[in-house]
Amino acid sequence: MNEPIANAIAGGTFHLEWQSYLVLLAIAFVGGALGSFLSTYWRERGKNYATSVDLDRITEQLRRTTAVTEETKAQVQKALWWSQESWKRKYDLYHDLILACEEIGDALWEAHGDIQTFQVQGGALFSQPSTDEDAKRLLPHHKPLLDIEDRGLERIRAAAIGAQLLLNDQANEALATLRSVRTQALYIANRSYRKRLETRMDGIVQCKEKLLAAAKVDLNVAAP
Repeated sequence: MNEPIANAIAGGTFHLEWQSYLVLLAIAFVGGALGSFLSTYWRERGKNYATSVDLDRITEQLRRTTAVTEETKAQVQKALWWSQESWKRKYDLYHDLILACEEIGDALWEAHGDIQTFQVQGGALFSQPSTDEDAKRLLPHHKPLLDIEDRGLERIRAAAIGAQLLLNDQANEALATLRSVRTQALYIANRSYRKRLETRMDGIVQCKEKLLAAAKVDLNVAAP
């Protein structure tokens, strides 16, 4: 059956009915449309896949950037907290040290002025070798003043460790000088009680002035 059809086609005598042409045309149209659809579909799918990959890449980059940003923010906040906390601790140290110096200076100044007033009772303390113990015996009302000095010095000693960790060299040099002056005033022989007071007064005044200068630098306080 196929051989006659083949011969007819080869001889040019084979003719299709018009319905067959419509079918072939329809098949060609559907095939073209299907091909165009599939081409568009796969092209769009490729675009969507590429977009999806790009979105995943962007999302991952954003996640990493966010993580870095959060870590940096945490570090900045931590540094800011420590800067503020360090400033506050320095301020408290300087406040306590300078206040102790003022209290000691006032007590020593009062004791020194009292010797001038009571030269009769304190004559031996004025010009002859004498100690704090001699003063407490001859002028009992000096004991509370010397106790104020001792308590102030104890506060300074208690703050010395914090000063070594937080305060600048100038502040620590002031405290070292104060300790040296007090040792000199108390233990060098052949000095009068008055002279010992004067030496300690000079030492505490110098210490206070140096601490004030150091505080302006450490706390970044502008000079008036």
